[in-house]
Amino acid sequence: MKEELTEKQDEVVEVMREGRVTPDYLTDQTSIDAKQTIQYHLRELRAKGVVQRVHTGLYELDPSSQFAPDIADELVFDSPTRAGDEDV
Repeated sequence: MKEELTEKQDEVVEVMREGRVTPDYLTDQTSIDAKQTIQYHLRELRAKGVVQRVHTGLYELDPSSQFAPDIADELVFDSPTRAGDEDV
């Protein structure tokens, strides 16, 4: 079952898909302008199993969460070219 997120929680998760974050960074990168509100949403997301605290003031998406980026999304594949295969 997919966890339901509020609009603000979804906004936080989207920023967190880029990597680890601090509450101050989230305040700068989202429409949520109060650090206390960010901290509230981080607590709620932790309770839902979406976010984990790495260290005091540092958070990341829980890798086992359905919201964590898929490793395949992060990979860039370049097909090797062989001599003579270049476009002329």
